[in-house]
Amino acid sequence: MRWAWVVDDSPERYEVLGLFLRSRWGVEAVRFSPEVPEDFGEAWVVSLDYHLAGCTALEALKRLPPERLAGRLYVVHSTAGLEATLLEDWLRKQGLEVIRYPYTLIRMEVRPKRRLGRSGPV
Repeated sequence: MRWAWVVDDSPERYEVLGLFLRSRWGVEAVRFSPEVPEDFGEAWVVSLDYHLAGCTALEALKRLPPERLAGRLYVVHSTAGLEATLLEDWLRKQGLEVIRYPYTLIRMEVRPKRRLGRSGPV
């Protein structure tokens, strides 16, 4: 089973991010957490925001052993311009596959489809 892990401390984003990951990458389940976990387990996709409650995603990822980061796709959904670029660059330097897809674009891609699918044109 393909599943994704979303790291974001804004629960109001969870529904949109979950719908996006399911439609874009065909994941069957999505797990959410407000901070970077010690281990992403068997997650196939990890979607990251830069600013988290306790620290940044970059600071937290740097503390993890490299083998815990390997073997998955990383989506940087942060809208924090320079900081998101720093996160994206660091992940690439670790030899990881990274896609930058800001939350603002994700929201525009997901919301209209959802509205049309539910009750016709809005």
